[in-house]
Amino acid sequence: MSQRWADILIYIGPQAADGGYPVTAQLNDGSHYRGGDLHLDMASLLSHSLDPQAYGLELFYTLFSGPIRRAYDKVTGRAEAESDGRLRVRLWIDDRAAELHALPWERLYHSHRGQDVPLATSILTPFSRYTGLEISEAKPLTQPPLRMLYAVSNPRDLPADLKPIQVEDEIANLQAALGNLLEGDRLQVTLMPGCTGLSATLRSELEREGYRIVDGAASLNNLVRALADCHVLHFLGHGRFVRRTDLGPGTAALYLENDSGEVQLVKDDEVVDKLAAVHPQPHLVFLAACESATRDAQAEHAFIGLGPKIVAAGVPAVIAMQDLVPMEIARQLTADFYHNLVEHGSVDLAMNQARLLLAGHGQIDWAIPVLFMRLEDGVLVDFSEAQQETPHLPFEPETVLIPASRFMMGSAQGENVPEEETPQHAVDLPAYRLGRYPVTNREYQAFLQHNPQYEPPRKTGWFLREPPAVKLDHPVVGVSWQDAQAYCRWLSQQSGRAYRLPTEAEWEKAARGSDARPFPWGEHWQEGACNAGGEDTTPVSAHPLGASPYGSQDMLGNVQEWTSTIWGISRKQCDFPYPFQPFDGREDLEAEQRAPRLYRIHRGGSFYDEKASLNCTRRSCALSSSATRERGFRVVQELPPTR
Repeated sequence: MSQRWADILIYIGPQAADGGYPVTAQLNDGSHYRGGDLHLDMASLLSHSLDPQAYGLELFYTLFSGPIRRAYDKVTGRAEAESDGRLRVRLWIDDRAAELHALPWERLYHSHRGQDVPLATSILTPFSRYTGLEISEAKPLTQPPLRMLYAVSNPRDLPADLKPIQVEDEIANLQAALGNLLEGDRLQVTLMPGCTGLSATLRSELEREGYRIVDGAASLNNLVRALADCHVLHFLGHGRFVRRTDLGPGTAALYLENDSGEVQLVKDDEVVDKLAAVHPQPHLVFLAACESATRDAQAEHAFIGLGPKIVAAGVPAVIAMQDLVPMEIARQLTADFYHNLVEHGSVDLAMNQARLLLAGHGQIDWAIPVLFMRLEDGVLVDFSEAQQETPHLPFEPETVLIPASRFMMGSAQGENVPEEETPQHAVDLPAYRLGRYPVTNREYQAFLQHNPQYEPPRKTGWFLREPPAVKLDHPVVGVSWQDAQAYCRWLSQQSGRAYRLPTEAEWEKAARGSDARPFPWGEHWQEGACNAGGEDTTPVSAHPLGASPYGSQDMLGNVQEWTSTIWGISRKQCDFPYPFQPFDGREDLEAEQRAPRLYRIHRGGSFYDEKASLNCTRRSCALSSSATRERGFRVVQELPPTR
């Protein structure tokens, strides 16, 4: 919560007589920019509908023109100079211009450090649709657990174009998505399966895992009753939306259930009135459309029409789907979002991190989830005091949480797949924290200042014990495996936290997530996502587009990264093939005492490598005593076991 952010708020007013929309911008340094004029060329935008970059850039340059572009250029400059590139972007659409919510603003691209990237998928630019209210901003939740009501409405007599929801499948998906979040009192979940109910087998399994189950119809009154003790309403169901005129607001309605399990069509005003009357109000409403729905491709989604109205009623944040999300992608989106929300508490940042998954699965899928909020800083949850550790030291690396779960390690056998990367197999790992970035020169310099017995990296630009001034935020290179081990021991002593090198399994899971993706950012190679085919290192945060599902960056390219895992005594033969077995000797940290010429595994490749040799499964090795200008490391912080 201590990170500084630059901030820009863009306000779009109601349509003027000439067809344009007035636009103003406000920066968090107090400066205001007026006189912007938004004129949408819908025919031109639609011509780019299948080209995400062309569409996103045209939308960007249409919105950010004249004084609004000057505001954006100023704030991005401030973000680079003062906030490590961190920029919060909030778009405020006036209620009288509500028709603009039908546009997929989440598809906005911008130019960042020479690369055109979507605003809504970068951890450096959390994006939201904002509404300012006359009431004071809601305070963050400070005491765990985060309490969620997961409600499914599946009435029997849905209209013909809406298919029934497979309730047990959807709840099983939620169960898989949330994983270990129910451990350690971080999250409590109350399930409302509605009139469909649950089988005795699934009910018993869920109750053993700590889920609470509320029986009865998924009616508005029952939802409100169950919500009284919850912070989050996660609703899965169907809706419809009708706009009375081409401009301004429309009417949304939800297909809820009556006590007989039949349709109870509830209009948005009634939903909003009920939520406004709940005390305390939920902090977050998540509106999820089932993938089984079918609708006119040109129709606006009910949840997008409902989202701004719920925020206007005082709820701090609403997430709504503006299209249908395939079940597997929806599960991973849910997992990434809630894990990140519980981890750091910023709802807009957690949403951007979750969209990274969708960016890897489809051309424009990242635009589907929309965040509406009334929070200036995006902070919905702040459990830092309740989970207080010893204070982090200025030179301590930033880490991200890798939750406990099973993942697929290695590659399936196939053409051009090295034998040592096969077979692909499942590995279960407990939760741990991994360095968001490789250890930097700046961080390693602190180690050398406290440990005069260790030599600085050689032939890498260090002078005496000082790194190159222009490379403080580049990864440290020219360090042996033993040097990296010494750094971890020293950091553990200084911080009171247990740091070490990652095993190669921990490294691979952090890089590819739980969906066996070949690259941290998704299924396909993406130019600009990493430093490859170059001549030197770059700053560790220079490629935010390449972040993994958990937010770790620089996992491919830039520098090879030491792991704790042994390869063997010869580069030509791997003595520890797959499947990965952590207790078969491959994690012996004292093995060099018996075999001084021992090879350890490094992962990720370096700036030297071309894209054809970079992926999340590639295993490489080097003598543990070697130190080269293309190899560094990152740390793991061990977590105490949950009770």
